Amino acid sequence: MSRLILAGLLALASGVTATAARAENPFGLEVAGWSSRQAPTGTVYFSCQQAACGGEQGLISISRRAPMPDMTLERFKATQIAINSQILARVPGIRASTLGSAMMAPAKSVLIFTMPRDQVVASGEERFFLVALLVGPSGTLSVLSDGPSRKIADGNFRLFLPRLIQLAESLR
Repeated sequence: MSRLILAGLLALASGVTATAARAENPFGLEVAGWSSRQAPTGTVYFSCQQAACGGEQGLISISRRAPMPDMTLERFKATQIAINSQILARVPGIRASTLGSAMMAPAKSVLIFTMPRDQVVASGEERFFLVALLVGPSGTLSVLSDGPSRKIADGNFRLFLPRLIQLAESLR
């Protein structure tokens, strides 16, 4: 954490603007108690830095997708069922992966599709996910909230949701 603070102070001292931060987090989202990093794929991963959001087990990933103006709840559900089948067939160590009910809700000009996924690995450890698509007027965000409990995975998604809605509305 002290390295991060030092890097921030050096950036300010040298007159570097938000450009460097945007390269690491192109969405420009900052959430207190969370750090972020961008993968080569463009996905931005947020890691929880406090116990209330799951500690290092609390993760949120956000990816930009092509516009999906024709997305329906049935299509979203079918896609998640196919993905879940692939997880069970191809991811080593996954003993069970169960999907919950798919839901859709409008928020401003964004449609939000969500579905919980609970997994059990070979050791018996459980992982809880909330899979979401936020379909905006000109682009779509794919979001995965991962936590050590259903309460934490869902709560972390709700924490990010207002910012995600704004971001989905502004995608061009």
